[in-house]
Amino acid sequence: MLIERAEQAVSRSKRSGLPFTVMFMDLDGFKTINDSLGHSAGDKLLKAFSGQLIKCVRREDTVARLGGDEFVILLEGLGLPQEVEPVARGLLERMQGDFRIDGTPLRVTASIGIATYPRDGDSVEALLKSADMAMYDAKQNGRNTYRFFDSAMSEASARTLQIYRGLGEALEKNQLSLAFQPKLGGLQQELVGAEALIRWRHPEMGDIPPMEFIPVAERTGRVVQIGDWVIAEVCRQIRRWEAAGLPRVKVAINLSPEQLRQPNCVERVRAMVEAGGVEPERIMFEITETVAMRDEELATEMIHRFQDAGFDIAIDDFGTGYSSMAYLQQFRVKQLKIDRFFTEGLDSNGEEGLAIVSAIIELAHSLQMVVVAEGVETGSQLSKLKKLHCDEVKGFLLARPLNAGDFEDFISRRPEARKAKALALVRERYTPLSGSLAVEN
Repeated sequence: MLIERAEQAVSRSKRSGLPFTVMFMDLDGFKTINDSLGHSAGDKLLKAFSGQLIKCVRREDTVARLGGDEFVILLEGLGLPQEVEPVARGLLERMQGDFRIDGTPLRVTASIGIATYPRDGDSVEALLKSADMAMYDAKQNGRNTYRFFDSAMSEASARTLQIYRGLGEALEKNQLSLAFQPKLGGLQQELVGAEALIRWRHPEMGDIPPMEFIPVAERTGRVVQIGDWVIAEVCRQIRRWEAAGLPRVKVAINLSPEQLRQPNCVERVRAMVEAGGVEPERIMFEITETVAMRDEELATEMIHRFQDAGFDIAIDDFGTGYSSMAYLQQFRVKQLKIDRFFTEGLDSNGEEGLAIVSAIIELAHSLQMVVVAEGVETGSQLSKLKKLHCDEVKGFLLARPLNAGDFEDFISRRPEARKAKALALVRERYTPLSGSLAVEN
């Protein structure tokens, strides 16, 4: 019906010369509410939100729900910014209050994209696409705001918008997967852990690198759901490796600033890990130095709360932020990961590069932190890191990221796996007898 009414509006506009406007709206954070309180509460919230939308427009306007938490408003005869802006502001102001759903007060905001016929599209399809792009631009600029379509958005945001749309289906259609990159330590380069890395293969766009889609997920709030999926999937893989009798491996998971700002973040994560049947000590969470420096007070609180819950914490990409060393003692994390920039400097920056890495390692060791060097790609880098007593290393020289099945094979071929199986066999062949060990024939 929306398309039909929009096509009628196009016909009327062609005859009268009067423009009309569409507003494309997407609720901010609705999926979190839907997932945490259930679909019944989510449906009631959508109905309550719809009721408020209808109160904000005239009788001749059209309010439509396209699906999920997406709405479109068709404003007849309005085309000038000074005519449309009061409507957009009124919508946002009306949403400032709480919706009471089953006795629970909930607050939901919206990002609004605005496009006008014929300036921003000469067909209904083109107009909706322009409004959709403007909506995404509103999400990128903090959410709970509105944006008018601009032609520059078409070139700058086309792929980003496609990624944003695709992320909505990535979890539902099982397009996401995990890769695991081994971390090796000690002079014998024993397997000491792995880092979980997310991968996304879109049916049309192909493989999309994390550096491209994670920022989009962070700006639009979808990173929280993706982060929850990563934690659940890591727990599932750990249980699978345990069932196969493989050595215990601690897995590192990156935490985004959006996850850290979630209410009861630590409690939610602890509950997910417990539900996954995994002990907290099997998982290490990584926070990038930039995120930690952005809000030292929040970072310190969250680090200590995660540690109190039994999780280890690592500072990732160390050396890329500012005032780093002043806060290391305050954070008291388990692990410090040297950014690959400094690892590369071991080859390219001569004695200066060596001195910087040496200083980082000595500082971390003085604070009883384990040091991990990322991005090890040459034998000379590895040799220098060993001489500097770097605890653990990770990089393409040693092992590339592996899918879950290949990583399982990687573990099973390691000397640690053979030792673990030999120890298990010894335990099977020895049984306690009167407080001592008796050998079975």
